[in-house]
Amino acid sequence: MFTGIIREVGVVDSFAAGTVRISHKIVLSAGDSLAVNGVCLTVKNDSSFDVMEETLKRTNLRLLKKGVKVNLEPAVAANGKIDGHFVSGHVDFVAEVLSLNKGVLRVRFPLEYSKFFAIKGSVAINGVSLTISALGEDYFEVSLVSFTLKNTNLGEVAKNDKVNVEVDMIARYLNRLLEAQAGQTKYERSFAYAKQT
Repeated sequence: MFTGIIREVGVVDSFAAGTVRISHKIVLSAGDSLAVNGVCLTVKNDSSFDVMEETLKRTNLRLLKKGVKVNLEPAVAANGKIDGHFVSGHVDFVAEVLSLNKGVLRVRFPLEYSKFFAIKGSVAINGVSLTISALGEDYFEVSLVSFTLKNTNLGEVAKNDKVNVEVDMIARYLNRLLEAQAGQTKYERSFAYAKQT
């Protein structure tokens, strides 16, 4: 579990054969979890991580190359402070950056994900916990404070760049519960009808 509060911006040393090596200062041990651009990876050794093919297909980690900066956050301890929001490290989709202008980042999302976004709702972009400040039919905006611009890789994104997006965990589960409830209601109605006939 993560909070979306980036602890360090690391630099990719190499990426080949499904293994990425990242320069960083965070102290890690083999088996630890680390969010890399919002993707939960398991530490192989201090600076090396295996990346599965499925992860490459579904995230912007497939675009990594030497010198690329990545946002890093170690897993939160059970007694740790939670400053952002609950982030699982399971990316929902890769989004296209439409613009970054005066600290306002606009990102396009697939229409099927619109139900997960709301004004003042939470979202994680490249692992950064953010609040939605504007919402369009197929895009949302977040306002980046100067600290975020300086201390994450979001300050360097440009139009057409690809970023990882994780929708708010609470919104995801509420949607699932509502879908299940709707399905149950339909079943109960058909069952009741069958009993009457």
